[in-house]
Amino acid sequence: MHRHLCRALPLLVASNLAAQQPAAQPVSNRAIYSISGLVVDSLRLRPLAGADVIVAGTSHHATTDSSGLFTIDSLEPGKYRLGVFHPYLDSLSLAIGTKETNVPLEEGMGIVFGVPSATTLIKTMCPTSSADSSTVLMGTVIDVDTGKPVGGAKVTVSWTEYIFGKRIRGLQKSPQKLETRTSASGAYRMCGLPADVGAAVVAESDNAKTDEIGIRSVSPSVMLLTLAVSKTPAAPVTLNGFVRDEKGNALRSARIQMVGTENSAVTDDNGRFTLNKVLPGSRNIAIRRIGYIPTSIALQVTRTPMEAIDVRLAKYVPILDTVFIRGRREQGLAAIGFTQRINTTLGEHIRREDFEKHNPKLLTDILRNTNQVKVMYVGSVPIAVPRRGGIPCTKLVIDGTPWIIRDARDFNDIIDVAELSAVEVYSGSNVPSEFDIGRDHGCLTIVVWSRTRARDSMR
Repeated sequence: MHRHLCRALPLLVASNLAAQQPAAQPVSNRAIYSISGLVVDSLRLRPLAGADVIVAGTSHHATTDSSGLFTIDSLEPGKYRLGVFHPYLDSLSLAIGTKETNVPLEEGMGIVFGVPSATTLIKTMCPTSSADSSTVLMGTVIDVDTGKPVGGAKVTVSWTEYIFGKRIRGLQKSPQKLETRTSASGAYRMCGLPADVGAAVVAESDNAKTDEIGIRSVSPSVMLLTLAVSKTPAAPVTLNGFVRDEKGNALRSARIQMVGTENSAVTDDNGRFTLNKVLPGSRNIAIRRIGYIPTSIALQVTRTPMEAIDVRLAKYVPILDTVFIRGRREQGLAAIGFTQRINTTLGEHIRREDFEKHNPKLLTDILRNTNQVKVMYVGSVPIAVPRRGGIPCTKLVIDGTPWIIRDARDFNDIIDVAELSAVEVYSGSNVPSEFDIGRDHGCLTIVVWSRTRARDSMR
């Protein structure tokens, strides 16, 4: 740490700090001094590196290092105002400065600049919102081809609130939505989001539109998000990348999908994937593999070729069901429609507490106890096939998304039973329309839901 003790000085939120003049003109031929200090990002709880610290009305300045520290030399005695500028502060529409500061400083003292806390900013930006229970989303919309701001773009934030209680039958969904328009400088601000929220953000201008970009907050916060649209027609581009585990090993059979579309790819034995027909702009790519924590990546896709995407997935660590009350599990199953389909569809519906009694090691261990699946062996590898004749195909749906199985022997490799929350089995005309996707219809359809998806659906 820096050897100086630090003293916080008041913050000035203003745009014309650099134009202010020192109260007293330095006198020539006098001793010169240096002042040191620290710039802290209170929002992200870390030092603010690369910030410009200026002495107003003079040419003296310094840039903070990776630890947020700075030193300004060659100051003559007098009273000065200091200010901090950084692109991050610009995005928050903030300038930070001191009141008049005497140079030299008291022995052993330094200056601390702090980005205001989320609570302070929420109160300032959204006076009618409660800083203890709300989140603010702000940022800019730009043209991905030119980098220029896009004024008048519509920004929409959508999320779902769930209501569950004794007076309500089952779990009730309540869709929520906020909209705003960007200023001439492309800036937008959205007040009134819940403190604990998982939401989708979309920006659109004329015929240009971004994907749904996911945001998540677990406490009152100020969230920054830059959105990019392509204002001129552009040909689709190709994205390449790798999916690896935490140790850097290639993950085969991981699914990469453009959120909101059917455009997807599956990694090969080397963890490689190629995703074609991707339009320029802000795009959202979801990466999933059973047994690993799913993730999504927001990309600013341009017309120029991009570097290969390198994605790391963390291994899912199962949590014992005893930690969760039954009512909590039922809420998760209701949120994904599982509970409703028990009463409205003809199929087999298996909860985790039902199949874990048999201590299954593989998905086929669960399916062999159903009426519609027959487990056969190719060598020593079990595969799932329709029990009844006349059903020509088998489909697998994971967390609501059709899964490509290149080889029936891979069936168990992409699914970790410890991660499963529920299983559904349908065939023939009993397959629900949301799972009867593709050219082939009436197939044996196996739908599996992960514990992660069931919990996320509740947010």
